[in-house]
Amino acid sequence: MAEIDVTSKDRERYARARARGEARAQDPSAVVEARYDPDGDLIDLKFGGGGSMAIPRKAVPGLQRASASDIGSIVVSPAGDALSWPSLDVDVYVPGLVERAFG
Repeated sequence: MAEIDVTSKDRERYARARARGEARAQDPSAVVEARYDPDGDLIDLKFGGGGSMAIPRKAVPGLQRASASDIGSIVVSPAGDALSWPSLDVDVYVPGLVERAFG
């Protein structure tokens, strides 16, 4: 395996990116939990500020034909701004999803 040279500029960029991510995770609009509700066929989102929202599964690109077990495996990004379904290779930006679902 080749050794990678990490410069002080690289470290500075990483530190800035990390700080932005940590600040974003503290944002009240950051998703802190997501789960699939098979009874309602909804993706339930809980936000850092205490709010919640349910989005119809059919509004999420890539989930229209997915099985309930695959949909139930939701990963929330560390910054709380994206959802991922690794087994389906589906990633969704939350602000775009909300706009798509509710206009």
